[in-house]
Amino acid sequence: MAKTPQKSRFAEPPPPQARRSAARRATAERKRRILERLTMGASVINIGNGEKITIRRVRRIIAATLASREIDPSAGFAPLQIARLSDAMAVAHTMMMDGDIKAMDRDDGDTHVFAMI
Repeated sequence: MAKTPQKSRFAEPPPPQARRSAARRATAERKRRILERLTMGASVINIGNGEKITIRRVRRIIAATLASREIDPSAGFAPLQIARLSDAMAVAHTMMMDGDIKAMDRDDGDTHVFAMI
């Protein structure tokens, strides 16, 4: 009778390509989390603490991400702020509809006009 080879108790390491793919996915996921936290209003310090990376690294990731979106990084600031304010307005609107009139500052009767540049 021939003996059948036994499987090793130790798992084989994944091939190099699989490790690279996993590393790329982890990096993309980190970038997504950082931008999501930034959009939600978290500070760079809080983001760095949450991701366990330095503030300098967080700033580099944000700058690189904005640069890679094929827009001027300074122009990327406006859409980021719009996204942040949209979330805040949705929360304030919900609170107002629930009867919390202090959620939004009441108009004092003066008309304020802001010029858009």
